[in-house]
Amino acid sequence: MSTSTSTTTGPEKEQMSSGTALVNQSRDEPQAEIAPPAFKPGFQFWTIMAGLSATSLMASLENSAFADLSSFFSAAVQPLFGQLCNIFGRRWLMLSATALFTLGSGICGGAVNGSMLIAGRAVQGAGSGGVVMIVHVILADMVPLRQRGYYLAIIVTFYGLGLTLGPFIGGAMTLVPLFLGLLSLILFAAWETKGFSSENTGLIPPRLFRHCTSKIVAINTFLHWMLVYWSLYFLPIYFQSVALYSAQKTGVSILPMSLVAIPGSIIAAMAVSRWGRFKIIHIVGEAIFTLGSGLMSLQDENTTVAEWATFQSVGAIGGGIVLDTLLPAFQAPVPESDQAAATATWAFIRTIGGVWGVAIPAAVMNNRVDKLVYTISDPRARELLIGGGAYQHATADFVNSFPEPVRSEIRAVYREALKLVFLVAVAFGGFACVLFFFEKDVILRKDLETEYGIVDSDVKESGTASPKRNRLPENVKAAE
Repeated sequence: MSTSTSTTTGPEKEQMSSGTALVNQSRDEPQAEIAPPAFKPGFQFWTIMAGLSATSLMASLENSAFADLSSFFSAAVQPLFGQLCNIFGRRWLMLSATALFTLGSGICGGAVNGSMLIAGRAVQGAGSGGVVMIVHVILADMVPLRQRGYYLAIIVTFYGLGLTLGPFIGGAMTLVPLFLGLLSLILFAAWETKGFSSENTGLIPPRLFRHCTSKIVAINTFLHWMLVYWSLYFLPIYFQSVALYSAQKTGVSILPMSLVAIPGSIIAAMAVSRWGRFKIIHIVGEAIFTLGSGLMSLQDENTTVAEWATFQSVGAIGGGIVLDTLLPAFQAPVPESDQAAATATWAFIRTIGGVWGVAIPAAVMNNRVDKLVYTISDPRARELLIGGGAYQHATADFVNSFPEPVRSEIRAVYREALKLVFLVAVAFGGFACVLFFFEKDVILRKDLETEYGIVDSDVKESGTASPKRNRLPENVKAAE
């Protein structure tokens, strides 16, 4: 019996060897990383953006009434909301914050006495603090860091619009925030995200400040927003106590500060998205903003409309340039897994800056008035202005209630006090500008690496987080 054996020779053997080598090679070599799809916002994205914009408008409308009280409560809740975003997800927390704001608006609208109004304002402030912070978190979930500036500018535009319209309609129509709050609840019902984390983390994790850019941006976020409120609250004092404008005319006169900042904000956001660098933008913007504060210190009884409008516009352009680019710079060195905590921390720092932006200049002005009050010949006027009374009585009606020459003496005291207020602002702005020179540009991510966001109908849920969520930019790794 003979047994035949099959052997492979010649070209067949070579082909099989080659095939085996290719298989082994493909197993040994790592798979090439698939490039993330280009970010292309669709209808659902713009629907959510409409809701975010409406909510930002709603939250900013109420800033003109009892601002100090609202800011304290807003600052208190923002770090907490940041961690709650990671625990309960974005959707229900946004709905809860909006409902809280709506409840506070309802209490304010139905207030029968001052105590009830203050209580409602506190609830409203807590709700608005959560709303403003979560808006930025949701935006960070939807848009890659490199393109985020464009869409952040849209949100800030609506926020600025609310700040501008607030003095006009906030007092006369107390139910406007209530109705907008209900509208926002309906809009955000469409926002779908989920997630639950049992991770127990601090409200402000120290790891957020490991990179030098994070530290500098945190400090300058505080300083910049302090100076923004500094100007917004003390320009009206100039117009009423020195220029002797009515309250209504004063509201119109500070429009350049709000409106001119918007184009500067949009241009800066486009520049960051285009070139991916923010250091030079921060330096230039803060320098222009500081120049604007210096120009405002020159205002007196004879300053023309063209002059004060120019001074405001210079400051507003510089302020707007920095305004939109601070949050992306703070988020850049932080992995996606910490974006909610980073956004909440940044919002907390910003709000605290706003609180001190009213307290510090008020103390400077009152102390300066106490030293200059001896130049006023009327003892009754001196008694009303000392001990903090200058801030309280900084109205045209108060100044006009005195005859000449006492009226001119009071105006001169306010003029000199406000001059010092804005010169102190120049010192703070200059310090912030110097700090920006030590900032480092961090690569802005072009891909979106988050377990939250808009769910693509073609992609099934995997139930696991992206493996890239803890990844840092290359230059951040090198720095660490």
